[in-house]
Amino acid sequence: MAWQKTFLDKNRRWWLRKIARAQYYASATGKWYEGRFTEKSMSGNTMTFKIETTDEMSITITKVRLLDADGDVAYEGNRSIVKSSTEGALIQIDVPMVEE
Repeated sequence: MAWQKTFLDKNRRWWLRKIARAQYYASATGKWYEGRFTEKSMSGNTMTFKIETTDEMSITITKVRLLDADGDVAYEGNRSIVKSSTEGALIQIDVPMVEE
């Protein structure tokens, strides 16, 4: 017997609520920067996070990560986003949550 859809959907929503912070990394500075969520949503079995940058620097973002309410890294992925000091960047992370 497999996990039931109702149970899985409930747990996916719980995971979505548990993600509390987003950060992005610039390898040139060697620092993680706090991002700001503009959206956290679920569609089917995919969680989507949209994050705005909060700095005013010209950097290349090379990594993004999501942290849970306890400060543990829940997701980390590589990116290559060139950002100027006069413009922000909107980063979208789509994370499928599937049963295997």
